[in-house]
Amino acid sequence: MEHHLRSNLQTDETNNAKALLQALSLITNPSTSDSTLSSVAETLITSLKTPNPNLRFLHHHILRLLFLLSDRRRYNNNRISAAVREFTLSTRSTRSLIDALACDDNVYDESTFLSLVFQPCISSRNWLLLNVSKFEIRPSVLLTVLLGFTKDPYPYIRDVALNGLADLCKCIVVEDESLIDGCYFRAVELLFDSEDSVRCSAVRVVRFPNVEYVFVYMLMYVLFVYQ
Repeated sequence: MEHHLRSNLQTDETNNAKALLQALSLITNPSTSDSTLSSVAETLITSLKTPNPNLRFLHHHILRLLFLLSDRRRYNNNRISAAVREFTLSTRSTRSLIDALACDDNVYDESTFLSLVFQPCISSRNWLLLNVSKFEIRPSVLLTVLLGFTKDPYPYIRDVALNGLADLCKCIVVEDESLIDGCYFRAVELLFDSEDSVRCSAVRVVRFPNVEYVFVYMLMYVLFVYQ
């Protein structure tokens, strides 16, 4: 059964669909033995790891099946979590990344976020920064990461990083004043960014500055308006 299932997953689309339906039937059937479920899980995990371009379009369905299997709690969930985490860190597809993260709540940790957000895929980075609230990250670490991405060459990354800083600064207290100063002055610099969206986001960050910066902010804002 395991060999037949794996073989179908690695051939044409018709057999792919048959294999997925077969796996779904076995997973959802309460009469399926634990040993059979283990075989199905190992087959799906192997297919998830296989560097076959034809399987790339199946990853969404394979991940959903692994999620169902994990939810049944009749298989070693640590094995599934490890496979999903490995796939998450290796995929270059934003769609696959979202699917993988949805499969396992255990991957929403700080180390996973940091590993993913610095990868080359820009669309994935954008999604991660937009959905950073889903992850458990220390505020000081997140503040540093967002500050760094305000210097990203892509304007929409700078934009989302600034918005993240504005939202974060409303709800946390950071003891490191130099870090707060860095965020503030970086936002002031970005009041002169070439992109309208980035300039608007920069205004959000400096809207409520510390008292000693009020005069500086007003001066910079006037220069920004009349440049």
